[in-house]
Amino acid sequence: MRPGFSSTCRVGLAAIALFAPPTYGLELEVQRHQLSNGLTVLLHEEHAVPVVTFQVFYRCGGKDEVVGATGISHLLEHMMFNGSEHYPPKAFDELLEAAGGSSNGYTWKDQTAYMETFPPAALELVLDMEADRMRSLAITPESLEQERGIVAEERRWAVDNDNDGAQWEALLSLMFQAHPYREPVVGWMDDIEHFDPAQLQDWYDRCYAPSNALVVLAGDLEPEATLVALEARFGVLDAGEPMAHPRWNEPEQGGLRYAELHRPAGQPSISMGYVGPSSSDPDLLPLELLDYVMSGGRSSMLIDELVHRDAVLLDVSTTLIPLEQASLFLIDATPADGVEVEQAMEAIEAVVETLRRLPVEPGRLERARRQLELSLYQDLESVEERADLFGSWELFYGGNEILLQRPAAWAALEPEQLRQAAERWLAPDRRSVVVLFPTEEGGEE
Repeated sequence: MRPGFSSTCRVGLAAIALFAPPTYGLELEVQRHQLSNGLTVLLHEEHAVPVVTFQVFYRCGGKDEVVGATGISHLLEHMMFNGSEHYPPKAFDELLEAAGGSSNGYTWKDQTAYMETFPPAALELVLDMEADRMRSLAITPESLEQERGIVAEERRWAVDNDNDGAQWEALLSLMFQAHPYREPVVGWMDDIEHFDPAQLQDWYDRCYAPSNALVVLAGDLEPEATLVALEARFGVLDAGEPMAHPRWNEPEQGGLRYAELHRPAGQPSISMGYVGPSSSDPDLLPLELLDYVMSGGRSSMLIDELVHRDAVLLDVSTTLIPLEQASLFLIDATPADGVEVEQAMEAIEAVVETLRRLPVEPGRLERARRQLELSLYQDLESVEERADLFGSWELFYGGNEILLQRPAAWAALEPEQLRQAAERWLAPDRRSVVVLFPTEEGGEE
């Protein structure tokens, strides 16, 4: 797309209550622009509340790291609040808070993102600060040591001393044998402890550039004036070189992968995972509905049959996590008191096998579809959530036109399509399982 090209996506959404007909319309307009240096910008104008959110996505995350340097994207995220060429350490948060705003950031498998929410009067300040730290971050030994300690403690708190975090990390290492999705985003402790400023500087120079970024602005803004301000601050930055991302190199799984953890805990827990299609694959659609068919409320299959009817589980949930090159379909469960882990696993597998053999009952499918629609509409209620969705779908799902057409796509799915997706992606030989068994000393953490 040539510099200066702009396009507009305008699609109407009919918001549907869980058990009611359409009651109101929600029309969203997303403008897509490209600055003179190639930086893509999405603008969404919404004047209902005098608030603006700025979000910048860098296509640089855990999957782009190499063995021996895991967690470098996350550590760099922490460094991004410690000063740049024109703003001293801590000034970013101090100035933003003084203007009535707040900031945050996160690192994930495919991206690192930063977001600020603020009154419209602070727009120029936010643009100036974000542009400054996009290409002139101050990386010093002192700030590295400070953030290294914080990240190391974060790992201890979230993984090393946390059963859920340890089980999640073990499950990923089973689900992926070759692809860097297997590595923890927070990083391995030994890597965290040995980064030096030169490594952080090199990673920053490679990742943080307009060619690897997407900017999203949503809320109480005037698009034309905002675009002029963006060009003045971001359009003048050196575009940098597009970052090369790892190819999909994961071998086909040929059977059950199983591991056990033994840690102090009150009761056993089961985590199952299946590697599914990428975020832009059409097969993600039926899996989105299967997620809700299986655990979307009291009447869903796993909860209705295994928690309430048969009482083999205390609780159970499913989660679909889309990624750029794959997705994770997860089942987490706690066996009921007196129920052996093997019996609980067999009960879960029997439900999955039913979905693989038989089409979903239409009434159950309709309930799941309405729950999924409601979840989307709730996510679109705030400008912060809208901006995050717009950025993610632009980068990894094929564009915002697809996001806004999602309800119609769900409605068009037939029960047999869900069965076929379950047969393909939730097959027994694609399953990875990690069971956490309480050690003899027991006791909840």
